[in-house]
Amino acid sequence: MVKSVVGGALALVVLASLAFGWDTWSYLRLGMSSLRAAAKAEVPIEVELARARQLVDELVPEVRRSLNVVAEQQVDLERLEKGIADKKGTLASQKEALLTLRKDLAENSGVHRYASHTYTRQQVEQDLARRFERFRSLEAASATDEQILAARQQTLKANEAKLAALLTARQELQLQLEQLQARLETQRAQEAATTIVLDDSRLNQTKQLISQLNRQLDVRQKVLNQADVLAGEIPVEGGTKAEPADLLGEIDRYFSQPASAEVSGNSPEVAHK
Repeated sequence: MVKSVVGGALALVVLASLAFGWDTWSYLRLGMSSLRAAAKAEVPIEVELARARQLVDELVPEVRRSLNVVAEQQVDLERLEKGIADKKGTLASQKEALLTLRKDLAENSGVHRYASHTYTRQQVEQDLARRFERFRSLEAASATDEQILAARQQTLKANEAKLAALLTARQELQLQLEQLQARLETQRAQEAATTIVLDDSRLNQTKQLISQLNRQLDVRQKVLNQADVLAGEIPVEGGTKAEPADLLGEIDRYFSQPASAEVSGNSPEVAHK
């Protein structure tokens, strides 16, 4: 299987070489670049954000290493400064002793007495020579230490500046990551708000059902209102009271008309007489 795939790839390269000539490799590189760009474009932004957080977290060991280097240099400088201060104190005391011996030799050419001991001029001169040699060696060593101190101070200052820049850059990157996370959350909320789809068919179906229920209740109320009529009862509760008719008075008025006719001579009985 692998051999067939490799063989197919080689055949494809040969065909491409025949088709495009010397430009084959440039086309292949362009194709690979396009594939990488397309693959990267398909990676979700959440994954890329997590990858960025991981890269920022990977700066922590470098920060710790830089902190350790700076701390070691600070300790070395403190020890070197203390050593230089001790040497300067020793040089000061040796210088004072040298000048004292030098003064004694200049003032007295005989025997010299120090701490209950007597020394000849030659012994004092020899001691003075040895002291002067040690003084110059110690002075040279102190000068060298001061040069080393100056160089290390510059190195420490540069490393402290690098460490401060690294810490600041890491803090800025963390802040940018937090801002990116906030923007992502905002966009997610906006996407959730804009992707809400209202089901119009279900809404219309619900409205139609409610309308049908209202109609059924209306019909039921109509039936209840007409139940008394179906039972043969007078619907006293539902309508206006009817005024009783003046039946007797209406009959008297109706039959009073012939009496008037008799007075006027139009009655049938008068005519018959």
